[in-house]
Amino acid sequence: MASGSYCLPAKGGNPRGALVKVGRVCPQGFTGWGNYCLGTPNNRREAVQKVGDACPQGWSASQDYCLITTGNKRREVVTRVGRGCPTGFTPWGDYCLGSPNQEREAVLRVGRLCPPGWPRFGAYCLRKAK
Repeated sequence: MASGSYCLPAKGGNPRGALVKVGRVCPQGFTGWGNYCLGTPNNRREAVQKVGDACPQGWSASQDYCLITTGNKRREVVTRVGRGCPTGFTPWGDYCLGSPNQEREAVLRVGRLCPPGWPRFGAYCLRKAK
């Protein structure tokens, strides 16, 4: 459901991973829906848009995306803005990597506001991982 400049899982729904579509193709395990790529019901992968030539540590490149099997994910990843990263994240090339078994999630801030329940931290919005 729309919440300002963000899309959030609907209450009582069955949320699937979603990301903005890059070009005309979605990564493996995702299907196109308008300007987005949605995880298929049995998808066991997570994807982020690839920035530059490399993917975050432990992630594999797939066209314009970086993929990881959900069970192998050890760290949160967010695209790096400028030189800094949010609290609890370490710069790694064009990305900010969360500490292993970290308690926070981060998303890039869109405009001036963060989604409800995501406090603002510079160019990012942070919240405790569920």
